[in-house]
Amino acid sequence: MKLGGVVTLLNEQVQTLVGELEQEPSNLFAFEQSLIDTVAEFSDFILKHRPSAEIVALAFWCRRSNIKNLATHYGEQLRLRQNKVFHITPANVDTVFLYTVLLSFLVGNINIVRLSSRRGAISDELVGLIQRFVDTDKGALLGSRCLFIAYPASQSQVTATLSKWCDKRVIWGGDDAILQINQVAPVANELAFPDRFSISVLRLSSEQDAKLAAKQFFTDYQSFNQQACSSPKAIYWLCTKPAIQDCFWDALAKCADDHPQFELNHQLNRHINTQMLLMADLSLKPIRSISHPSYLMLEFERLNSLSILDAHEGNGLILSTNIDSLAQLPEDEKLQTVGYFGISKDMVEDIHALRKTPLGSALQFNHIWDGVDLVKRLN
Repeated sequence: MKLGGVVTLLNEQVQTLVGELEQEPSNLFAFEQSLIDTVAEFSDFILKHRPSAEIVALAFWCRRSNIKNLATHYGEQLRLRQNKVFHITPANVDTVFLYTVLLSFLVGNINIVRLSSRRGAISDELVGLIQRFVDTDKGALLGSRCLFIAYPASQSQVTATLSKWCDKRVIWGGDDAILQINQVAPVANELAFPDRFSISVLRLSSEQDAKLAAKQFFTDYQSFNQQACSSPKAIYWLCTKPAIQDCFWDALAKCADDHPQFELNHQLNRHINTQMLLMADLSLKPIRSISHPSYLMLEFERLNSLSILDAHEGNGLILSTNIDSLAQLPEDEKLQTVGYFGISKDMVEDIHALRKTPLGSALQFNHIWDGVDLVKRLN
């Protein structure tokens, strides 16, 4: 379907949030200077408005120096081809979709982005910033090559139409959402990010270690209501004394008191999910717990059941267990990120996960995600 036809259809059936695609957009080389300038200006624009921390992280990633480094890294590897890309965004992680949208924009693609009708306040804040930016001269190019829309998931005919229009489709969503979309509109060229879970492994030897690790862990777990795939759901303590662990929990409580994140509904959902997890696997019996408005810690003698990590819904539930070696860490294709502290580089090699990153950086986006080179796939 030609661009003009799909735009007419969208005007009749969906809510347009931001953007107005050109009827005959020009071909642009990947990382052409005008594309780099637009994204860099967007980064500066965001930072001037002092948005939420999650949006600040996005602005830091798309700063000019980082984008120029990407352009230098890929050099002549990319081809001149303008793809039409349909992006389907998640409801629970408010900013993650824009990373792939901006990468797609940077390699010269035309983009239609469907935002969830269940999107959160941070997502709405981000959409508002995009709208204000594309209304400026410096943001006009972004608005002419990226159209942001919204429609209920029940309007499957719109998803089917856009899936026929696009050359590539990107889905940020859980296993069920990906399956449902593919039942409605299967495509040959799809980049999908299914359900994953993440953990942290900490080896602490002092009270100073505990305080620093608590600050870094807080950064990883509190954003997105602990519902991002890279948000740690459990801590595996490697050869760490109980007294040092207690120092960590005291320091984490102070971080949470200074920067409260979880509201009453999150706390309620946390306890409901906890009961469901424990009922689903009766062999799991907590040997200790710590309750705080921003988290509930449940310690287990062993945490070998991957089902409890896979069914973990975030909201500040932190599982905890002790291990004697890294060989006791879970191994599973759904294990995405392992954040580590106090682990040597040689020991990190023994960790089996899609991503291994220092504690405090689990949510930092990278153009290599889940082992996929996003730039090459989008180009």
